[in-house]
Amino acid sequence: MRTISNPRLSSPAAVAPYPKGRLLVTERTGEGVVWDTAGNPVREWESPFPASLYAADGDYIVAARSPYFVQFIAEDGSAPLLWVLDTLGRLQHGLGTIHVPDVPYFAQLINAGAVALSGNDVYFAPLVRDEILRLDATGFAVGPYSGTSEEHVTVEVGAQTGPAVAPFFPLPPPFNNIEVGTIGFASGPLTTFQERFRVVTFDGRTTVEGTKTLAASVGNSGVCRQYQNEQPSNDPRLGAPHTAYFYIANAQILSYEVRIQTPDGTFHDEGSAEAYLWNSFGTFTFNPEAVATSNGIFAQSFRSSLTEAQLLLPGKHCGDKNHAGSREAECKEEPK
Repeated sequence: MRTISNPRLSSPAAVAPYPKGRLLVTERTGEGVVWDTAGNPVREWESPFPASLYAADGDYIVAARSPYFVQFIAEDGSAPLLWVLDTLGRLQHGLGTIHVPDVPYFAQLINAGAVALSGNDVYFAPLVRDEILRLDATGFAVGPYSGTSEEHVTVEVGAQTGPAVAPFFPLPPPFNNIEVGTIGFASGPLTTFQERFRVVTFDGRTTVEGTKTLAASVGNSGVCRQYQNEQPSNDPRLGAPHTAYFYIANAQILSYEVRIQTPDGTFHDEGSAEAYLWNSFGTFTFNPEAVATSNGIFAQSFRSSLTEAQLLLPGKHCGDKNHAGSREAECKEEPK
């Protein structure tokens, strides 16, 4: 055991292991300070939030709003729930969305909490709710086929003359705290939503490949906005002019089809789905190094319309309501 008495250690609030046997200390006011085994400060960085709490694991660090030093500073929802940093303390991307209360000055309190890392999973425990939220920092799928996920999405948004979509929470637990909407922007209908995805389970034994498309022309909304040294039009609380982009898609009514390749055979599944995308990044005009908004979220859920996935049998099986054929795509459509 060694005592660190360096005057740089001011008011430590938490400590986390850091690569090469070092320690990452969270100061009460939110700075991150890395210490070597001799008790010397190696590097430090400013807090990305009014006051931060850090967790570290391997090659990245996650910052949350500190539950130990809550400040009553208003937020508008443009900042993420968590920040992912590299090991030098540089911001990489946001993770998760915050809840903006009716009184915006309570936002720090509502969204503060403890954070911990385990491999590629991020665990966040909100200060004001009795729950632990698991988030994925690297695009892993969580569910019956947990594994690595690859998504390719094409979205087209029509004329953005509709009303702003108020915040709502559409996803089932454990993702029911993800807030979506259009953050005050006027919305347009989604004229195109085409997605192909592939999931490979962690053990490499099962592969899920499928597509999602729009199933209805209503209930879907989007935003596509870009600003060059301009004040975003949605809310003056975003502050000074930005150079930024905001891409949002709320695809609430989708249909999906998948093939599931397992050691026991290949299966077909289909049903309804919903997907929500929010991608934004921007810097302030007065200081291009100051990040004004940074969010990268893609969340989705599926509901099968089958009682169980259908085993794909050899051949076409045209018109067979009980089985799916591996060559079913070759079936001719019945005359109308």
